[in-house]
Amino acid sequence: MHGLKALEKKLKELPDEIHAGAKEATTESVEAVYKDMRENVPRNSGMLRGAIGKRVSGALRGRVGIFGRKRAWWGALVEFGTSKTPAQPFAQPAAEAEKPRYPERLTRHIGKHLDNLTE
Repeated sequence: MHGLKALEKKLKELPDEIHAGAKEATTESVEAVYKDMRENVPRNSGMLRGAIGKRVSGALRGRVGIFGRKRAWWGALVEFGTSKTPAQPFAQPAAEAEKPRYPERLTRHIGKHLDNLTE
């Protein structure tokens, strides 16, 4: 995402409550993508499902994906297919489903923290 570092820097200048609300929203979105990926990944052996991981590293930064080099390679083959096997997307659809929900999550969580400031 373009301009994320600048936005995070400005976010740190705002009250801690806003930063906390943004991190809650990011964590909730990461959880949603993680859950969706695990529910929809093909389960031939279960190895790929077990390799799906998640990390939240800031108020606006989170990562969900296949962790581990060999497993990530296998995940790409499953996600995009090969000349011999059809694509079985599970990661991109999970991310795309969450994309329109994230702004609402930010509004809700930051709003909740701002409401707490005025009480």
